[in-house]
Amino acid sequence: MNLDDFLSLFNPNSHPIILLEGRRNIDAESANHARRLASLLATQLPNSIFRSWNATGSDEAFSQGVGQIDPSRLEIVAPTKNHRIKSRIPGARYLSLADLDDTARQSLNAPSITACPRNKSMFSRDSLPYAV
Repeated sequence: MNLDDFLSLFNPNSHPIILLEGRRNIDAESANHARRLASLLATQLPNSIFRSWNATGSDEAFSQGVGQIDPSRLEIVAPTKNHRIKSRIPGARYLSLADLDDTARQSLNAPSITACPRNKSMFSRDSLPYAV
């Protein structure tokens, strides 16, 4: 699949949530690629929201790329209020799962479960103290 094929999957009137998953340890060249790809996607998909867990590595680089285009479309879902506070991107939306009510957590978890059903157990109450 090339970029045009990928972009054609999105309806211009839709408001997709793009979930970011990746590796924690990446080299500088890979980080640059992730930033450039994120900037390109944020430009080409202006109605999209990009969501990350704020991990080091590819998550951080991709988030930086989105932040260069429109940080208001970047949502960081963190386990605690102060998770990686020094690496925050001004203008991005930061959510602490520990502070959300059940309805809000479910609205965040549902797209993740749909995107990666094999990881559904990660979102159960028994798996994490803040999950649904």
